[in-house]
Parts: sequence; C-alpha cells; structure tokens
Amino acid sequence: MNDKTFAIKIDGVTKRFDQKVAVNNLSLTVNSGEIFGFLGPNGAGKTTLVKMMNGILTPNEGIISIEGINPFEKPAVAHRYMGTLTETTNMYEYMTGEENLYFYGSVFGMDKAVLKDRIEELLEAVDLLDDKDKKVGDYSTGMKKRLALARAIIHYPKLVILDEPTSGLDPENARKINSLIKEYVATNNATVFICTHQLRYAQDICDRYGFINKGHIICTGTLSELIEKNSFSNNIHLKAKLGCPNKLLDQYKVQEEIYQIPFTDEEEIAELIKSVVVDGGKVYEARLKRPTLEDVYFSLLNEEAS
Repeated sequence: MNDKTFAIKIDGVTKRFDQKVAVNNLSLTVNSGEIFGFLGPNGAGKTTLVKMMNGILTPNEGIISIEGINPFEKPAVAHRYMGTLTETTNMYEYMTGEENLYFYGSVFGMDKAVLKDRIEELLEAVDLLDDKDKKVGDYSTGMKKRLALARAIIHYPKLVILDEPTSGLDPENARKINSLIKEYVATNNATVFICTHQLRYAQDICDRYGFINKGHIICTGTLSELIEKNSFSNNIHLKAKLGCPNKLLDQYKVQEEIYQIPFTDEEEIAELIKSVVVDGGKVYEARLKRPTLEDVYFSLLNEEAS
C-alpha cells in the first residue's frame, strides 16, 4: 500500500542509546483523518519515537514516513506537513502572543496578508484575542498551552503531534483545547497523534489507540477492537437480595449482595432481573459495566509484566 494512504507509517524502527534500546523494532501505521492516542508508561519510548518522527533523532534501523515523506531525507518538506506541541510550550516569553504567532508563521513562509487573518482567527479560537498584546511571560499556564496549540496549527499542517496537550490545565481550559483539536481535524481533514498518560481523556477524544511498553507496540485498534482482540467481557453490576439460592449468581458474587455477571446480549439483563424477582428476591441496582480504555490498558501492561 502507498505510504500516502497513511499520515504516519513506521516500519521496523529501532533506536539505541549506547546499550539501552529505547525503541525496539517498532512498526505502526496511523490513518489519515483520525485522532490517534499513543499510550504508555514513562520510559516506554513515546518521546523518543516522537523525536524521530520530527527528525530530531535518527533511528538506528527502520523507516519513518510522514505523509509519504521521509523526515530524515527531506526534513524541511516533512515539517511543512507537521505541527508539534510538546509538553513544555517553548514560546518566546519576551514577545507578545501575536508576535509569537507571526514569527512562527513567517518561518513557514506564509503570505503576510494570509498570516494576519490566520493569527486573528486562531487567537479568537483559543480565546486569546483580548490578550494578544501581552507578553507571553505574563500568560498563565493555560494561556500558554492554548497559544502553543495555535502555533502548532498556524500553517494548516496535515499532521499535528501533541504531547500531553491538557497536562496542567483546569477542566475549562482542557475543554477548550479538546474542542479546538476536534474542530481542526473536522475542518481540515487532518490527523492528530496524541501522546498522553491520561487514559480517560484519550478515551474521550481518540478514534484509535496504540499501546507501547519497553520500546515495542503491545496492541493497536479502536476501543471495541481492543476489547474484542483481548477477550474482555461486558458485565452486569447487580446489587440484589436473593429470595432463594442461585448457583448461577453465586459464582459471580464479589461481596455480600453484589454480583458481577458477564453477558453478551443486553436481553440477558432483563431476564436476569426477572428471575431474581420471580424467586422472591429484591433488585436494588442493575447496570451495565463495559470495559474502559483504562481496564484494557492496565490489563495488557500487567500481562506484559508477568
């Protein structure tokens, strides 16, 4: 398949630092137009891989393709397709917010008239229009993060790489960042590659996931695919007082009057509740408990450790 089918194609990449293998024969594809969550513990190799994708580090082995372009052979061309937000915002603090965006837009060779309109559009989108003339050194953490995201997408990149985009933000600022990311993908047919430790956040925003541990990929897929691949089951959480002994329920008892029962068909829930009531029991609570991204992630990491 042509590399241009994928926003990112990584094939057999290894990166060593002396005797330490940071990334080990890693292969991964990210489809165009998706928000991809790249998840793993500290030291798993996430940052090393992102630095190779940006052309900052060169792999010892393997090939990386960004929108069909090798970032080591043609770094300037690859960077025109990319925008990156690191965990530290790295803005020029002695410059204003507007001056920062003008500088970075100029680096990408944007037309002055186009750049002027683009800066105003982005400052409004990240709710910084009224603060555009303030020095970035006087910005709060949330303001700096929002400005850094505006900088990352100022040149309309097809691929946006975000490292912990909502770390250190309050819920309101995190919501603004998420809204901007989703809107950018939808209106520009762009791809977003998110490195994060925040699993609930990743489940809310990402379409597909890749788990990395000790430099290699454990698993990739949508949440539904990850659940199916690894045979996770949906459960009914039942709180009930039984009217008579029930061998089926007894095997799923987790504590007094609490049961966790696997199921495949939601019709089973109604039948289960009915059977408890018919036998003289009382149902206090019955709800679905589907596996979360967090459940899958920690289960796979624990499996790796054992």
